[in-house]
Amino acid sequence: MENPFAQALLQRTRSRVSVLAFETRRAAFDAGLTIIAALLALAAIGCVVAALWMRLVPMIGAPGAALAAAAILLLTSGATLWARYALARHRAACALTAAPSAPDLAAAALSTFSANKMALLLAALAAGAAAAEAQRGK
Repeated sequence: MENPFAQALLQRTRSRVSVLAFETRRAAFDAGLTIIAALLALAAIGCVVAALWMRLVPMIGAPGAALAAAAILLLTSGATLWARYALARHRAACALTAAPSAPDLAAAALSTFSANKMALLLAALAAGAAAAEAQRGK
């Protein structure tokens, strides 16, 4: 006879795994779309630099146009790095102010244990029954 507690625990685990698999597929799809968007943006920047180069060649010559295009790309990359730095500092500041204190964590753990006593006891019972069944099988 199968253990009903182990079956219930296994069914709940399978449902959680299927939800995690769906979330993983969605995250991978989002990452793929983000990479495609980044490549398209990179191509657009290349077109802008080429158009700038063609516009500047008659005015300042080929070497001057190359230097102007390089300067525009350096300014753009510098602005991007500065934005990344500012976002990282903002996230770090938010993480420091949002960190819970040790008493808050202890209270949350205690309330979680109090709210889920039955689930914890059932999980312990299922684990004990599975271990006993495994011992009998040896």
